[in-house]
Amino acid sequence: MMPTSKTYRSCLLLFFLSLYACPVKGQVILKKRLTEADYGKWGTLDIQRISTEGNWTSYGMSYENKNDTLFVQHTQSARRYTIPNGRDGRFGGEKLFACLSKDSLVLHSLVDGDVQKIESVKQYELIGDGKYIVIWYINGVLEIRYAKGVAVERIADVAIYDINEQGDSLVYGIKDKESGKAGVIQFDRYRHFSLGAIEKPLNRIVWQKQGKAVVLFDGLSLYCYRFSDKKMLRFSSGLPKEQDIRIITGSNGPMAISDDGSLVFFTIAAPDAPTVKKENSAVEIWNGNDAPLFPAKESLAIVASKKTAVWFPDTGKYCLLTDELLYKIRLSGLQDYAILSNPYAYSLEPRYYEDVDYYIKNVRTGAEKLLLAKQSHDPNQLCFSPISNAFVYYRDTNWMLYNPDTDSLLNLTKLLPTTWDNGSEENVAGQFGAYGVGGWAADGTSVLLYDRHDIWKVSLNGKEGKRLTKGREANSVYRVSRVESERFGIRDYEGETRVLLDMDKGVVFSMTNQEDWSTGLCIYSNRLGLRTITDNSGYLSAVKKSDTDCFVYSSQSFSQPPQLHFISLKEGKSRTLYQSNRQQSDYHYGKSELITYTNRDCKSLKGALFYPADYDATKKYPMIVHIYEQRSKMVNRYVKPTQFNYEGFNVTHLTLNGYFVLMPDIHYKVGNPGISASDCVIAAVEAVIATGKIDPKKIGLIGHSFGGYEVDFIVTQTDLFTAAVSGAGVSDVTRRYFDLSKNSIHMHEMWRYETQQIRMGGSFYEIKNDYLNNSPLLHTDTIKTPLLLWSGKNDIIIPFEQSVAFYLALRRLKMPTILLGYPNEDHTLSKKDNQKDLTQRILKWFDYYLKDQKDIAWIRVGTSYD
Repeated sequence: MMPTSKTYRSCLLLFFLSLYACPVKGQVILKKRLTEADYGKWGTLDIQRISTEGNWTSYGMSYENKNDTLFVQHTQSARRYTIPNGRDGRFGGEKLFACLSKDSLVLHSLVDGDVQKIESVKQYELIGDGKYIVIWYINGVLEIRYAKGVAVERIADVAIYDINEQGDSLVYGIKDKESGKAGVIQFDRYRHFSLGAIEKPLNRIVWQKQGKAVVLFDGLSLYCYRFSDKKMLRFSSGLPKEQDIRIITGSNGPMAISDDGSLVFFTIAAPDAPTVKKENSAVEIWNGNDAPLFPAKESLAIVASKKTAVWFPDTGKYCLLTDELLYKIRLSGLQDYAILSNPYAYSLEPRYYEDVDYYIKNVRTGAEKLLLAKQSHDPNQLCFSPISNAFVYYRDTNWMLYNPDTDSLLNLTKLLPTTWDNGSEENVAGQFGAYGVGGWAADGTSVLLYDRHDIWKVSLNGKEGKRLTKGREANSVYRVSRVESERFGIRDYEGETRVLLDMDKGVVFSMTNQEDWSTGLCIYSNRLGLRTITDNSGYLSAVKKSDTDCFVYSSQSFSQPPQLHFISLKEGKSRTLYQSNRQQSDYHYGKSELITYTNRDCKSLKGALFYPADYDATKKYPMIVHIYEQRSKMVNRYVKPTQFNYEGFNVTHLTLNGYFVLMPDIHYKVGNPGISASDCVIAAVEAVIATGKIDPKKIGLIGHSFGGYEVDFIVTQTDLFTAAVSGAGVSDVTRRYFDLSKNSIHMHEMWRYETQQIRMGGSFYEIKNDYLNNSPLLHTDTIKTPLLLWSGKNDIIIPFEQSVAFYLALRRLKMPTILLGYPNEDHTLSKKDNQKDLTQRILKWFDYYLKDQKDIAWIRVGTSYD
């Protein structure tokens, strides 16, 4: 039937009104449902470098299908270059960018966009802001060329090379079946000369800090070449038989030359020293006073048999710095003193960082004395200056400065009104520790120390301490940004980074607001004080800094994919350079918010609540609770959707499948880890139930490792959860307490319970009832929640047998349970097929019980007792 003219006019009017109400620019775009088939579109942003003057930055996007891309972006314009599968990108000043792509070297002119591609390259270097390019080909040829492409020279059969820190000299070694050859290229005036014949082909090159000398090792002998007098000095293992040694400083072993070039440190062993544990058929005698335990003795004997030696090239003299008793060594900043210890001298103590006796040894004279008795072996409690022989250590609530040159000791912090350790905190995961050292001022006058919230600049004369930040007042935490250690970190003999800070030019701090977990950046200088770089907003990371105070960094929130930003301190305004995962705007996606709740002790706590994609306020949803200590700080973290997850959990994967996800904080009482977890998690869930957003009969619980233990225990205490998943959790606390460890030189697990994460606070015999009350296995008969267990069968952190024990108990009680055992997997899953399998099975487990999808055969068959 045809409409009347009046009806037709009305319909036409409504149509045009709708167009007026929704102009093209403001129309609501219908969004799509994001499924597993779309996950491959999502990539991970990796900010890599910023050029010296801050005009360019490089960043990458990586994808599950390995179609990764490297980008080079101008920071002041829209100019951008794209390099498929690019890696190891570097800037040659502001005019050149180079990277590897598969087995090719790609050279991008940043002036005119011209691209050169050089095939069959395995490594390269840019020298002098790109004036020279060093190319090491797959066939062993080392080529030196100008940036414009003209070859300077080619050296065949190069087996190894290294460039000094200044980037102006290169040493290389030639392959040869019977002997080795080494040469030097100096780029300032381009000189190339031979270091002469080496007894064997080189396998290690180490430069002196200023590039004035170089140490070479050919697998048999050490060589030291000094550029000042052009001398090649040799230290050989061909010593008298009674002094016969084997130099074992290899490609990865410790080897160093002192800053002044007069000392060479290396590792030796006796020719017959053991290198691996041997099977022994003799009876094992486990003494009651063994320190360490018998199973650890052989491993430690191998470690102790490797001794640190020092060679004095000027005199040819050498001496040992360590022995079988004192075999752990750290060197002072100028390498004139060695701090020696035996990490397991007091190993009857149930601690991760046991107490040690520290001895100090003068490297040049050999004089040795006891420095500290029964001092914590926590490396954060003994920190060395990078530019002197002095160091600080934490003892009796204060930071002490010791100068071995003058044998003087000074209390730096006794007059400062703050606390430097976590001893007063209620919820610490682990044993007592100091907040630490942020770094040392480059002018040698002060050190930066942390309290719970703030950074203090403390003078090394002990007369002054200044709080540089106001974190305590705002419930924020300030720390020296990692970008400072990347730019000015100095490695010692054992690889420890010691941070030198230019307090005049400016030091970058990170700040974290503990109220909402937003983060930001600021910079402190002696002249200008503290200045804000970025306000607290979401979660900031991956900061890179140019020499001209320009920064690039990433920002993100749960619903906002990472963005790349640029800011110059001169301009003071942030600019967005790149938005990752733009396609997300086409799809329904969740959001996050912080919730608050109180436990039974009226302790105010936080939780991160993540909403389902396409949330409808008129509906009630199922919810999954993920637990592991303090989780609310995840509220601003972006998690790309993927099925490849090392513990089978991905918050976005669950929100996209119609679930709320809750990550609550847990406040622990010492002696009651399981009971504390139950109290806080139940309180958090009840707070969300009270909002009316979720179905109280459709709540799941999931955790891994310590979180797996918490899941095992919580389901013995409450019927609140409709289904649960426990990954690699401890079910029998008592059995695990009396167990040997497979991943710790302690060789037992007692330390983990008494003074670390489990927080029992005493031995089993001191608080036996607490251990029993917090052991899930002893309460299994109260469980009514279907439980999916999983574990790697080769787990060296928490043995597979712990999951088996809980499975057997549930099976005996005829409770719905399934155990997934993944062969050849450790504490987390590394194989992609297994990661996907676990992620899918966990989702199906919750779908079966929380969404009543009862057609999932492997669950129905595996949990039915009909």
